[in-house]
Amino acid sequence: MLAKQSSRIELNSDENPQKLPVFGKEAWWGRGDLNPGPRTPQARILDQARPRPQQPGLRPSVKGNIVRTLFKLKNLGRAEGTIKATANRLKHLAKHCDLDDPEDVKNFIANKKCANSYKNEFVKVYDHYVKTNGLTWVKPKYRYERKLPRIPITEGIDKIIASASQKYATIFTLLKETGIMAYELHNVTLRDIDLEKGTLYIQGFKTMLVGCSSLRLRRWPC
Repeated sequence: MLAKQSSRIELNSDENPQKLPVFGKEAWWGRGDLNPGPRTPQARILDQARPRPQQPGLRPSVKGNIVRTLFKLKNLGRAEGTIKATANRLKHLAKHCDLDDPEDVKNFIANKKCANSYKNEFVKVYDHYVKTNGLTWVKPKYRYERKLPRIPITEGIDKIIASASQKYATIFTLLKETGIMAYELHNVTLRDIDLEKGTLYIQGFKTMLVGCSSLRLRRWPC
């Protein structure tokens, strides 16, 4: 008993700070009688017990006003994509300013570093919020910055189609020959394709009108 106690004291003495008692394959840190487990689980427990700062969130009143605005847009028959975009932009505004203070919102939109067309989108969605929740404000107007579109040449499009897989070659060919938007092509189903007549029925994105486009059927090599 005396030999074991003296050995234990020697290992934990200041004269041998690098030597630690070893049990099996695992070295214990500090005094083994005060630390009954390895360091990693203890550090994990301490990390879980450490108080963490609360994440800032929307005030209940503002959150309720946003939901009320979205329900109004839904009752007006707005598209699901429009409602989702409105929700995202209102949440973005709520993170940087007070939605119940129109002047604060106007100041944020005016100083936001983005195109005027994007600022108008924020003005549009906040105008729905103002009208729905009984607020008043002077709606700002930002002049659109019209730029000439960059239209790719036919040879460049053909090279992209030739180097693409069969799936994307079909998609790019439809976009090229019909001139429809990617969103409109995404909504096309098998019922919209008439292989006998070689036509494709398209539902417009903005006007919500049904159009028809002729197709040139071709067989892709296997």
